[in-house]
Amino acid sequence: MRSDWDRFETTVHDPRRRRWLEQLEPVFARELRLARTDRGISQELLVAFVNQSFKLNWHQTTLAKVEAGERAIKLREALVLCEALEIPLRQLTGEDELPVVGWSS
Repeated sequence: MRSDWDRFETTVHDPRRRRWLEQLEPVFARELRLARTDRGISQELLVAFVNQSFKLNWHQTTLAKVEAGERAIKLREALVLCEALEIPLRQLTGEDELPVVGWSS
């Protein structure tokens, strides 16, 4: 039976997971832009919606910087954008492409 530490080591050292972590921010930026444009939503409209509905206090330039990968995003902001675009967070992170690594014995 493998210990929890052995399973953790396997997860941490999986090269696909390491690549995913290294590319997380550019993937998020690209997928956010695609999700927004696929729905025909302008940056201005999305910003107005999240400011009104979720009290973010963003400007169009803030969203432009996030989509360009020039500004880090807070977890709450990411979840608000997912809620506004009606998509799961994993769609913006590329997590669906990762192998499943379970913690069961």
